[in-house]
Amino acid sequence: MITKMNPNHNTYCLSEEDVKAVTSFTIGRTDFYWEYCNGVPYCKKKELTAEDLNNHLVGTKVIGGSPFIDNKTVEFGGIDYDAHRDVDDTDEDYQKKVIEAQNDSRKTYEYMKAWKLSVIENSSGSDGRHVRWCCAGADAKGVRMYLKYVLFKLFGDPNKHEVFPKQDNLCAERPYGNQMKMALCKHPKYKKRANVMAGDKMLDIKDSIKVMRIALENAGNVPKFSQADYNTIKTLDKSHAYVEKYNTAEYTESMQSIPEYCSFFEEIATKYSLPSKDKYSRHFCLDSNMAGYGMTHPETRIAYANAQCRSSHTAFDNWKKYWVDGKPEFKCGMIVAYLRNHSKHGNKNALKGLKKCLACPKFKEFMLKKLPVRGWANSMSIVRFAEQCNFTKCPKCNNDFKFTDSHGFYECVSCNYRGGLTKFAELILEANNG
Repeated sequence: MITKMNPNHNTYCLSEEDVKAVTSFTIGRTDFYWEYCNGVPYCKKKELTAEDLNNHLVGTKVIGGSPFIDNKTVEFGGIDYDAHRDVDDTDEDYQKKVIEAQNDSRKTYEYMKAWKLSVIENSSGSDGRHVRWCCAGADAKGVRMYLKYVLFKLFGDPNKHEVFPKQDNLCAERPYGNQMKMALCKHPKYKKRANVMAGDKMLDIKDSIKVMRIALENAGNVPKFSQADYNTIKTLDKSHAYVEKYNTAEYTESMQSIPEYCSFFEEIATKYSLPSKDKYSRHFCLDSNMAGYGMTHPETRIAYANAQCRSSHTAFDNWKKYWVDGKPEFKCGMIVAYLRNHSKHGNKNALKGLKKCLACPKFKEFMLKKLPVRGWANSMSIVRFAEQCNFTKCPKCNNDFKFTDSHGFYECVSCNYRGGLTKFAELILEANNG
């Protein structure tokens, strides 16, 4: 860990206490870190030096740090409040997202500060915010789950914003964890400072570090919360990963086929009333699947209709019009997304159903499957592309790139340049323009 700053590498005249304050909120182990090159973070397997830290603060280098101290404990936890701009967003749409992200960040910061936790809020360097919590040496799983609990308590969704650490622990196959851009830098793209916020005002470097030092005085243990909340958050977290994968993966025959037995329909939806509102309507999400399932399970369809007060079977029969080539459909992802939405809003019957779905062997089988090749990798060879552009060697070390042609992936083992076809094309353009 960096403690002293060489005068030649100490633009801001930082004391040992200043350095400790900065690193306590931004990095765990310092024998590796991420350096942003052309806006992309690459893992450096070497010691973070005082010169590196100084350059980060000055703005000539942008560094990312892992929260992990060892395989099980972390130096800090954090939440990233991004405002993602979609392609069809108007300026007004985007500004609403910015305001919501910043308000959520402020609300989280005030809540955690009220519990006397060692917490700060800083700009992300763009329109977003970070909330950082120094919990020096705390269990990574406990920190991650507590931050998700805060999001669940304040906003009803433990996955509304990105939480660090992302893992409960590290291992030989996953030795580093995920990086979070260190505070007090200049954003690699927007060139804005990522300093500490005081309300709506951004502080300068020196005042930012003063706030960090004051916040360290409140360093303490991870607060506890109820087992019931823990179980709910765990279920929502698990289902979020499923829905994310389901929405990005190609639909597979095994996931769309009618199951021989659906524990959700047989044990929950036939016994408990479930809500129907918003875009996650019971009639749209559940009836459509019952239309298919009921073909081979007519008794279940009757029991479901009675439990959900569906007096007519016409609603089920009408869904046949939407089947492809008259073949019954059954979409697990639609059911899970419906149950997850209503579980977030406190419906206990939906939560029961969600737990049933996540215990299904079909769910476990799907989560073990690797995502299919998508995008450019389906239509072009990265190897031929590299040869045509005469770009088969790393521009930094001149070693040969390692290519995975089937998935359109490139990697330089020594420099940690890696990514897909889109990043590879951007790397070529940057090299040619530079």
